[in-house]
Amino acid sequence: MRLHHDRPLPQSDARQLLVGGCRGDHLLALLPQGNLPGSGHRPLHQLQRLTAHQSFPASRLHPIFAGVRTELKNRNIMKKLIQHLRYTTAPLPFLGQKKDFAGRFADILREFTGITTVVDLFGGSGLLAHTAKATRPDLRVIYNDHDNFSERLHGIEDTNVLLSIVRSILKDEPKGKRVADAAKDRVMAVIDRWGGYLDAITISSELFFAMNYAHTAEDLRSKTWYNNTKEKIYTAQGYLEGVETVNEDFRQLAGRFQGDPSVCFLLDPPYLSTEAGHYEHFWRMADSLDTLPILDGHPYFYFTSDKSRLIELCEWMEATHGIRSPFRGAQLIQRNGGIRDIRITDIMIFRN
Repeated sequence: MRLHHDRPLPQSDARQLLVGGCRGDHLLALLPQGNLPGSGHRPLHQLQRLTAHQSFPASRLHPIFAGVRTELKNRNIMKKLIQHLRYTTAPLPFLGQKKDFAGRFADILREFTGITTVVDLFGGSGLLAHTAKATRPDLRVIYNDHDNFSERLHGIEDTNVLLSIVRSILKDEPKGKRVADAAKDRVMAVIDRWGGYLDAITISSELFFAMNYAHTAEDLRSKTWYNNTKEKIYTAQGYLEGVETVNEDFRQLAGRFQGDPSVCFLLDPPYLSTEAGHYEHFWRMADSLDTLPILDGHPYFYFTSDKSRLIELCEWMEATHGIRSPFRGAQLIQRNGGIRDIRITDIMIFRN
């Protein structure tokens, strides 16, 4: 997570942020015997938790965690932190979270008039919904979590603990190089016996190359690993605060607000011919076309790319068949990007 500092955080608060507990009763039965570092190694700060719940004494944990300070000095520290920081990217890895547009999106939304509600029909990581609420707290913001990202957020403490174990096992593996089979087997042995939440996407973000993710333990097992581990604690404190979360088909959700011009729709549909979250089929041209009538009579932000040719199609339909383009009168902003050797231009179209 990248954070924007609005003003300096007091040093005393910054120091205390490194003090926390470790939720880890089930860890005692998970750690492989005789293979992990002993008490002579420095404790892993990733296990320190940035919340105000019960903490566990280090003496109850495996010696690898010996010396971790578990007392929570100040239960108001995280509230203070939230007042100083702003999310500019999603708290957990997520492909296609529109972080490059978040700043411009906020600037433009701030100038929108006549709206009372923002409905994010393809919520993804929730970054746009979070940004909308942070920018315009006067608005009702609805986040359609069709990728079940909220489940990953709820499991973030387990993810931090499991990542700490993974990092400890791989600490002697060369950075950026292929992980030895023996080390991979030791990590998988822990994962197979893991009793907490498994966020395979976040775990794989430190084992695969950029933009490659696993979704299950079997996905992890089947791929070659590289040691891309980081020194990082994930936190989602304050993320999506004040935002209403739903999980519905986008057509059904849009239908509940259709015809109310005070509702601004956010649409960031999947790319054509790709897997589409909880939808059971690949995202097709017909699905993309179903998004267009939603725009009629509403302020909106619509995200697409030059690969979709959707703008070109709408212009052709208007010129050839007289069907008015839903993008007529809208403005657009483009960002060049891509994944590895694939270049792509992302486009944000908006109209008040």
